[in-house]
Amino acid sequence: MKKLLFTKAVMSAAMVLGTISVVGVIPASAKTVSVTKYGAKANDNKDDTAAIQAALRANPNGTVTIPKGKFICSVIWLYGNTTLKLSRKTTMKLKKFKQHPEDAWIVYHPQKGGYKGFNHIKITGGTWDGGVHGNSKTNQHKGIEVDHGANIEISHMTFKNFAGIHMVETNACKNVNIHHVTFKNIYYFKGKLKSKVINHISPEYCEAIEFDQAIKSVAYAKPWDNTVCRNVKITHCTFDNVQAGVGHHHDEDEACVKHPQYNVTISNNTFKHIKGSCIHMMNIHNGKCYNNVMYKSKLNYISIGGNTKNLKFGNNVIKDAEDAKYMTFPGNEFGYVAG
Repeated sequence: MKKLLFTKAVMSAAMVLGTISVVGVIPASAKTVSVTKYGAKANDNKDDTAAIQAALRANPNGTVTIPKGKFICSVIWLYGNTTLKLSRKTTMKLKKFKQHPEDAWIVYHPQKGGYKGFNHIKITGGTWDGGVHGNSKTNQHKGIEVDHGANIEISHMTFKNFAGIHMVETNACKNVNIHHVTFKNIYYFKGKLKSKVINHISPEYCEAIEFDQAIKSVAYAKPWDNTVCRNVKITHCTFDNVQAGVGHHHDEDEACVKHPQYNVTISNNTFKHIKGSCIHMMNIHNGKCYNNVMYKSKLNYISIGGNTKNLKFGNNVIKDAEDAKYMTFPGNEFGYVAG
């Protein structure tokens, strides 16, 4: 059963100092090419999917750039050890696509076991606009899904206007560094595929960022060899009007309980107007959760459960006065700070 921290009624925690491995800096790729070389053109309101895909396919170990301006595309498949770099003034508009619910706007399913799928993936820059502006019956998708590899960095991006599933999902990956990313507006999905993604779309469980194991019951990440996520850092991100914030929630799944994630740091993030829970710390060994600012969460602030060991919490701030007054231990000896 879940233990809920920072709830409006009950506080409970198991807190022991853990050690978190530091995610290293991913080296820059040697070769750099713009998607414009392959026919993409900013602001022409034409579909740029083929041009972007051609650039990625032709440069599997290089850096592919997308310049400032508006580009329109459907699903983008990554190849090899890739850097996808956008200008901060780039806006990506989603061309709607019909895919399995586990597919995403940016996808890498190398289908190699363990962490052998890639040695580095870096995605940075731009605003990614899913084009959903309310609860949706027709459109639901993820932003990024990357499986089975090592050394992934996602940074300085904005994801907004999605429906139904996670904005970023990493499965069976180690050395994951997600930082300085804004996640805004995940709406509820009410379409005919609802029953297939029910665990993802209910407010409590649809995190903007989720990290999962390669287990058939919880993730698409083939091969399903039980590889877990290790060394995950999520820092300096903003979550605004999303179903849930960040984490791993499958404490009900026996296989997930048997194969916990290792070394997870969630720190210095801001959560506001969260429809479900801000942070899920479930089935995690060695975790840190500190210096996060949270307000206007409708369910929980921080939840733990399942197979958790060696978790440390500190200086997490609740800005809602009515909630915070119930959450402060005398002397703040557990590291909780009322707003």
